[in-house]
Amino acid sequence: MAIIDTALRKIKSDGLTPLGSASRVNQIFDDAGPVWRDRLLDPATTMSMFIQQVLNANTAIGHLRHITGVDVSDSSDCAAQAKLPVKGVARLVEQWCEG
Repeated sequence: MAIIDTALRKIKSDGLTPLGSASRVNQIFDDAGPVWRDRLLDPATTMSMFIQQVLNANTAIGHLRHITGVDVSDSSDCAAQAKLPVKGVARLVEQWCEG
């Protein structure tokens, strides 16, 4: 049980840790789909916020800015999540399970 608790604490502190880095996550999404503009809610930040949402009892999107410290509107986060290509998310899950 201590191993799971330690792993969850690590993921909650930075959901991208098992995947390497934000630049690695962004590269996976670049390979999977559309070209991303240089914005605050790039694929890595969006995925990190989504992971935090799930790990915090599927909290409301409006609560995420308090958990993550990323100051974005609810609608911006929803739009960013909707734009993530399924192929990129699937590749991240594969990477996460391998690593």
